[in-house]
Amino acid sequence: MGTGQTTHLRYLSGLLLRAALVLFLFAKGFAVVYHHRISDRVMTTRYGKVRGLEVTFPGNKLRPVEAYFGLRYGDLDGGGMRFMPPKNPKEQWNGIRVAMKHQPVCPQPVKHEQEYSKQLPEARVAHLRNITPYLTDQKEDCLTLNLFVPKQGKTV
Repeated sequence: MGTGQTTHLRYLSGLLLRAALVLFLFAKGFAVVYHHRISDRVMTTRYGKVRGLEVTFPGNKLRPVEAYFGLRYGDLDGGGMRFMPPKNPKEQWNGIRVAMKHQPVCPQPVKHEQEYSKQLPEARVAHLRNITPYLTDQKEDCLTLNLFVPKQGKTV
């Protein structure tokens, strides 16, 4: 084996090892939230003021973030613009909106675990099992974002 092949083999094995590690960590619930509270910071947008949640993850590998759930980024204009680029949202508000509620997801088929458990690796089945509860509320008007922003300043 030449040096080029050896280097390529090392690169591929390192890549496979990293991918396996990521799958293992997420399958074991590495990113499970164990603490969240309403953030002190208020952000001003062109639509109004918004406050998110301060989210802390287990362990010391991931730093706290501020999460803003269900922020509208576009408007379908009553459904008349289906398959067209969205317009800017018409929605504006006074006061401070607390962005802590997930909005409906775009329509998609939800299969039962038995249907895909024979076809997919266990890590993928575990991932689908974890996200299935978030797929129950589906709506055609699903132009919202969940933003996760690194927390600024000192952590508590």
